[in-house]
Amino acid sequence: MAIPDSVGNSGGIRQVLKGRVKLVRVARRLTENEASAGQVVYPTLEMRRVLMRTVGSIGYLPLSATRDSGLTILWIDGVAPDGVTTENGRYPYVVPLALVWKPPLSGIAARFKDYLFSAEARRVMQAFGAFPVGVD
Repeated sequence: MAIPDSVGNSGGIRQVLKGRVKLVRVARRLTENEASAGQVVYPTLEMRRVLMRTVGSIGYLPLSATRDSGLTILWIDGVAPDGVTTENGRYPYVVPLALVWKPPLSGIAARFKDYLFSAEARRVMQAFGAFPVGVD
């Protein structure tokens, strides 16, 4: 399976509207003009609701959003999504989430950042299906 380079949100939407591709995932709300030309389901809660009520449907969600949903998680080429297979690239459908800041942090922002990198926060993230990685 080939995963093409990203053409960006607008590029993907243009490809759908021109009929070149059937489906794209975007990371922004559609403009009124774009939305009037097609169909859109916004992640994450709305997508989860659609998948849960539409038998046989396929969708794209963070693994953490599938918790307690009864949804079937697809394995890709026999590989299940887990902390090891997502970090080593064997499971290809991964969306990184990052925390961005400009040092120095202080106050509640610093305490929140420190908590996110604690063992307790790692356990909480893993319990919800997220796979935390270390600080780069």
